Amino acid sequence: MTTGRSRQRSSPPQSSFRGGGTGSNHAAQQRHAGDVGSREPDSICNRIETGRSEWEHLHRDDVTMRIIISRKGFDSSSGGIPSPILPDGTIVSFPIPEPKSAARSGVAYDELACGEWGSIGDVAEQLGAKASVLARGAHVDPDVDPAAATRRPGWRPALGQADAALSHLQNQGVGPGDLFLFFGLFRRVVERNGRLQWDGGSPPEHLVFGWLRVGSVVTPSDPGWSSLSLTHGDHPHVTHPYGATNGLLLSADQCDMAPDQRASGLHRRWCQARRLTRPNGPPSEWRLPRRCHPGEAGVEASYHGKRDRWRVEGDTVVLRTVGRGQEFVVEATPAWREWGSQILNS
Repeated sequence: MTTGRSRQRSSPPQSSFRGGGTGSNHAAQQRHAGDVGSREPDSICNRIETGRSEWEHLHRDDVTMRIIISRKGFDSSSGGIPSPILPDGTIVSFPIPEPKSAARSGVAYDELACGEWGSIGDVAEQLGAKASVLARGAHVDPDVDPAAATRRPGWRPALGQADAALSHLQNQGVGPGDLFLFFGLFRRVVERNGRLQWDGGSPPEHLVFGWLRVGSVVTPSDPGWSSLSLTHGDHPHVTHPYGATNGLLLSADQCDMAPDQRASGLHRRWCQARRLTRPNGPPSEWRLPRRCHPGEAGVEASYHGKRDRWRVEGDTVVLRTVGRGQEFVVEATPAWREWGSQILNS
């Protein structure tokens, strides 16, 4: 059993592998084939008088939407294994563990549901995650699933960021109205003799699994920061001592590009259209529509200005992405906006 601090849940995950235990209502919510999301939460964050923050001074001299392709979840460096594509096609992004130096442990992996397959702790152990990693607890961020825990009044989906990654977003002008697409490293899993294991014939791939459109940004220098403990007291970027270089990006009320205009959510099923990795390629080589090539779109993604990273193949372009990049920011020109809409609605 993994350790970590306890988190209030609407109901606990199943206590044993595939069936049995408690929390059947929550498991049923996790098993459905569609996506989950949030559209118009009743949030007191809308009523926080923050004034004009330092972040706000750094962006929004224009009204251009930005798309941020944001790496999240387990991989070889954070967690040690990919997140699973389960035998029934369900995808579950495993939140990264809290760092060894964290002053407070994360949420216990045994308390995070993995659909009908038990808890993330159960599944991660079967797939080879180290006990010492799981013992640090999960850094649940982004936190965009309303049903994942018992929510405080006024809660809304949120993404935290800090340090160099936060500075990059600020320097790129990211703020309200922009769209995060969350991707991670995934690999197919099979069930043999009642246990899960990696599918030896299926290599890892990068896959988009969720999104959040930014409605507001709150940083420690804003008067409204202290109020976040009332609505987001379980979020690691509120509870952990990150210091001044820290921020919480709160969900907008809606996103006109997304299913049912939901401002944030998770994709629960594997879908070819949300796969970034090119066929038969390493995870870091992505296949995109040719119109996203900088020479045609007229813009380039941050960290990817070198043209030799882009290789045209027919009506597509292969992008050789930088290693361990966390957020790639691109202006949402018509080509990139169309691509983002297809990702969201696939």
